[in-house]
Amino acid sequence: MVSNVKQLTLKKKTDKIIFLMKITKEDVVYISRLAKIKLKEEEVGQYQKNLEEILLYVEKLKTLPTEKVKETTHILSQFTPPPTSSPLEGEDKGEGGANRLRKDVAVKGLEQKDALSNAPAKKDGCFRVPKVI
Repeated sequence: MVSNVKQLTLKKKTDKIIFLMKITKEDVVYISRLAKIKLKEEEVGQYQKNLEEILLYVEKLKTLPTEKVKETTHILSQFTPPPTSSPLEGEDKGEGGANRLRKDVAVKGLEQKDALSNAPAKKDGCFRVPKVI
């Protein structure tokens, strides 16, 4: 759906070539229809500029040297050091970090009267909500 592509050259150490997709107003209208977003005419131009900037940024990110960067499957596994003493039983102390989720244990929930105590409307021991069609 993209109408044309324009070539840019970065003036940095790598001097790599970036191919920037030119977003047209028709592209923005098409995307807004897909997303079911109604845009005013003056908003289309702003979104056109924003989308082009996003695509340029993504292209710049592609030029970064990532060959030596280890893949990350979860943010906590890379940035959270394992604890010195584990407060959680069965904690995974695998490479790069610890499992920060609590052990899955069944616990007693709220009593019905406690759960309904702050309900704005209730009927026959249940929450009463407006009808949704």
